[in-house]
Amino acid sequence: MVEVGALVKVDYVLKVSGETVDQGKGAVFAVGKKHVVKGFDDALQKAEVGKATQVTIAARDAYGERNAELVRLVSLDIFKRQGVEPVSGMVVELDGMPAKVQSVSGGRVRVDFNHELAGKELSYSFTIIEELKGGLSKVKAIAGQVFLKPEDVECAFDEVSKTAMFNFKPDACTKQGFIQAKNTVIGMTLAFVEEVSAVKISEEYLRKA
Repeated sequence: MVEVGALVKVDYVLKVSGETVDQGKGAVFAVGKKHVVKGFDDALQKAEVGKATQVTIAARDAYGERNAELVRLVSLDIFKRQGVEPVSGMVVELDGMPAKVQSVSGGRVRVDFNHELAGKELSYSFTIIEELKGGLSKVKAIAGQVFLKPEDVECAFDEVSKTAMFNFKPDACTKQGFIQAKNTVIGMTLAFVEEVSAVKISEEYLRKA
């Protein structure tokens, strides 16, 4: 079994009512750090590296039960001021939180702030394929998960200063969503890589011909 705080690579398939809703190969998770839902986190702590494991997780240990108070009516004007035309099924952001539009009627929009898997029983099939060791291995794995192309970012780790260094290349810096991706890398590194005390970043931009 892996220890709490370990950073692992996992192949997994998540099913709800027999239907696959998510899957990943070599996904990087921090064990016992609330990086994933409680039931899956508990299962990771009990699993052995290289051994296929299956676990069924009750809603209370996943995304919680559905809360009727999180379904609200919002004025259509709020959306119009943002230049958004809401339609049923659309995922929007309100008050800094994601919500799903259920219906639009009479100048009112019914939105659901519950997680889409709230109230659902989750079935995970997974294998821990590797427990990552050493600061450099861990920061590379995190960057590689967020920036899928190796040429997007160069990673280094200074063991003396305990500093992780990321050099983001021009192609990465100009991609849509770069700032959020960069912040994800920084946040995961500081939260889950115990060898790291600080993060330094550099970004490279080129003048267009």
